[in-house]
Amino acid sequence: MVAIMRSAWCDIDLNALESNARTLAGIAGVPLLPIVKANAYGHGAEAVVDRLATIDKVWGVGVVLVTEARHLREHGYRGTILIPGGLLPEQAEEAMECDAVIALSDMRVARALDAEAKGRGIKQRVHMKVDMGMHRLGFPFEEAELVAGDIASLDGLSLEGVATHLAAAHAGDEQSLKRTRSEVAEFARLVERLRKSHGTLIAHAANSSALLSVKESAFDLVRPGLTLYGWMPADWLGNDVQLEPVIAVRARVAVVKTTTADALVGYSQTPVGEGRRVGIIPIGYADGIPNRWGLEGGYVLFPSGRAPLMGSVSMDSCVVDLTDLPDEGIGSTALLLGSGPEGTIDPAEIGRATGREQYELLVGLNGRLPRRYR
Repeated sequence: MVAIMRSAWCDIDLNALESNARTLAGIAGVPLLPIVKANAYGHGAEAVVDRLATIDKVWGVGVVLVTEARHLREHGYRGTILIPGGLLPEQAEEAMECDAVIALSDMRVARALDAEAKGRGIKQRVHMKVDMGMHRLGFPFEEAELVAGDIASLDGLSLEGVATHLAAAHAGDEQSLKRTRSEVAEFARLVERLRKSHGTLIAHAANSSALLSVKESAFDLVRPGLTLYGWMPADWLGNDVQLEPVIAVRARVAVVKTTTADALVGYSQTPVGEGRRVGIIPIGYADGIPNRWGLEGGYVLFPSGRAPLMGSVSMDSCVVDLTDLPDEGIGSTALLLGSGPEGTIDPAEIGRATGREQYELLVGLNGRLPRRYR
């Protein structure tokens, strides 16, 4: 019940999550490696991986931190976990305790894992990450074949796969698309050469944007992130793919009052005039709702209609104009982000208005907001 949780919360539709996963797997034609880092993009990693584990098209899940992998193991997840982030050599022991597949970007980490694995009398599964030009994680593309040989020579490691990341796949301009297609083609040729030397390797490169824009980027696995949770990474990708938003952030009106003459609302001291019927909703930027959303045309949705935000969003609360919604009052429930019977407030819309990325908004929905799963 909402009453015993908090008057603000997140509703998470796990059926929508599964529907999205199956839709994406159908598009890809290969298994999924869903990305569940950052608490599954704010949706709650435990419940998300539990549902993903029931889907036959899911190869495993991807996190970034060793602590995220450990948390999933402690929760009871027994599927494959891939850590594609950058580890330090001293994290080798902890990473192996999580029984995770490690994507390597540094030979010092490879040697540390090798030593730890030999001490345990096991083979540690690893993937080699290749930097195609993003200049983030991964071994330089020009050194990939030499590095693969070095990794394969370590007795404690089992070179299982090769991966890369496509930095420009989200951008819709022709130059970016050309770059992505070129990187995919170069990576495909590299994979072919590596397989001649090291046998069958699992190859993966595609994030959500690449999957939807460059079909040949699918290889053997795809790594959906934002699309898994029901949102498009970019407007230019269109609406041909039917995704279902998984999250709905809701809160209940706690106080209703009528403004007096010369009323100023919030820390922004926004003038609103006399006789406005306003509602105070106990959710704010400490929960992930941007401070400036109230100053940039922000709004919430009630069952009876749309209510504008008034003034800047405070740390723990925001103010909405209920003047035109007489049916809403204390206890009424508002939708602040996501989708439901009330309608849809796309995080991309909030992001455009406030200078934030929709990814930031989702992962910013922190642990102060309880999650309700259905």
